[in-house]
Amino acid sequence: MPKARNPLFRVAPKRCTHCGRIRSLSRFYKMASASRGLTSQCKDCLDEQTRKRRNDQKLSTFGPLPEGEKAMIAEVERRKRMLGRLCPRSLKTQALKDDE
Repeated sequence: MPKARNPLFRVAPKRCTHCGRIRSLSRFYKMASASRGLTSQCKDCLDEQTRKRRNDQKLSTFGPLPEGEKAMIAEVERRKRMLGRLCPRSLKTQALKDDE
């Protein structure tokens, strides 16, 4: 027979173990293996950690970029965004080849 649960167990706010803020339960991801069925860290903290980890993985793969290369990559990305708004796909690839 399933264990009876306290009705306040699912509605009471929860404290994030990373930032320490008390948040509503909707601010936590679901996690079946956790005792309350929710992650211990809020969505904001987990999303921030995921972004940082992915960025660190990119840096470890390619190494840190010198300042000049960062500016060059930013300019290429800006041009790609502009081309995406202005040109159909076939023209985009031709324009990118011309830049090289």
